Amino acid sequence: MDLTAGGPERDFRPRVGPGAGRRAGDGPGDDRLALEVAGLGRWDLDVERGTVSRSPLHDRIFGYPEPPAEWTYRRFLDHVVTEDRDEVDAAFQAAVRDGHDWDVECQIVRADGARRWVWVRGGLGHGDGAGARRMLGVVADVTARKCRAAPPAAESQFERAVAQAPIPALLHAEDGEILQVSQAFCEITGYAAADVPTVAEWTQLAYGDRQRVVRDHIQQLYQAGGHVDDGEYTVRTRSGESRVWAFRSAPLGRDARGRRLVISMAADVTARHQAQRELRRVSAQLLQAEEQERRRLARELHDELGALLTMIQITIRRALPAGSPALADAQALVRTATETVRGLSLELRPSLLDDLGLAPALRQLADRFAARTGIAVDFRSEVSDGDRFSPAVETAAYRVVQEALTNVARHAGADRVQVLCHRDPDRLALHVVDEGRGFDTDRVAEADSGGLAGMRERAGLAGGTCEVTSEPGAGTRVTVSLPVTPRPDQP
Repeated sequence: MDLTAGGPERDFRPRVGPGAGRRAGDGPGDDRLALEVAGLGRWDLDVERGTVSRSPLHDRIFGYPEPPAEWTYRRFLDHVVTEDRDEVDAAFQAAVRDGHDWDVECQIVRADGARRWVWVRGGLGHGDGAGARRMLGVVADVTARKCRAAPPAAESQFERAVAQAPIPALLHAEDGEILQVSQAFCEITGYAAADVPTVAEWTQLAYGDRQRVVRDHIQQLYQAGGHVDDGEYTVRTRSGESRVWAFRSAPLGRDARGRRLVISMAADVTARHQAQRELRRVSAQLLQAEEQERRRLARELHDELGALLTMIQITIRRALPAGSPALADAQALVRTATETVRGLSLELRPSLLDDLGLAPALRQLADRFAARTGIAVDFRSEVSDGDRFSPAVETAAYRVVQEALTNVARHAGADRVQVLCHRDPDRLALHVVDEGRGFDTDRVAEADSGGLAGMRERAGLAGGTCEVTSEPGAGTRVTVSLPVTPRPDQP
């Protein structure tokens, strides 16, 4: 681009008030104030160097609360939207070459990402006594005027329909302008339509640190060929309250100016999320109470009933002759009862889980399962016996593996099962894998009132996930992923 092309020169000054013929920054304070009041930012371009001095309002129009260290014509062009840039530059080159005024309206992308309409006017002149070629001018934000332009009747009618929609709705264009918002949107967020003239300003108000991610997603909507389920987003209202909205968007073609339009509608699902959180809280409390009761019953069975069986055995030895068949039968019955009590105690709540941790408890569970069912268990663990996790994570991991092994015994028809346990820095993963008959997960999920649903609930309440993959004849894999939360007594 040639900024030094020859051409007629004249002493041009934009006439915006008394004394407006002075250069930017050289006039008295009342001249600068008059320009500020008129909404006109001043600029003074050194044509040879391409550097620009300008007023504070000029920088604010381009989205800079604090003045940039340097401003050039090239930097101005970088702010002009791609579709307007060539036309704006051609008009500037013609003004420099032919000596006529440079007068354009174009769209810019401000430093904060907002798209605005600006009017730029300037003219060539000798800015100082040294004969330097300068262009002096003004810039103004004319977005409001552009927005007040009367739309076609059909567009106006559609915008009224959006405004009256009973749900939050936004009609927006690809240049970032928000053409209309619904009354429901205003009532829920507390923002008036004037507060959110652009997508950039709306996302800054509503999404905070996530605004860039949301804006990038919105930009993709203008390329969509049909309805898009945007997912759920947490929106911050004017009062600071957080609401959860489930968005759905659809393209609407182009408006009279050729801009692609999208309508985005939202269902406010905040109440549902609050109910789900409360349900999870109550479920977690119930499971915690259940585990506490299991722990109490297991201790009573082990301590009280175990002690009673020991006394019975001593009494039998004293009452029956040594070596008699009756003594042998009675002792066998007592041993059976003792083993039964011990097994019930372990099923209720294994003491190893509380005393030594997850790995020893799972190893004991695998050994007892193999002894009871005859199904071989290949137990492998990267979790050492000294590793401890939060009680919620240890209990969830143990109960899910316990339920998965129970399902193998009941349904799989397998003669071997693997239990694998490993951890990453922030996740604990467990796998229960068999090569049994497998099943249709979709069909079972529809009828399952406990079982698989219970395992998923256990993992979810501990902040993790439980996935079950299976096919008829191809075995089953249960995968549990839980967050690693160290116990308070561990570093």
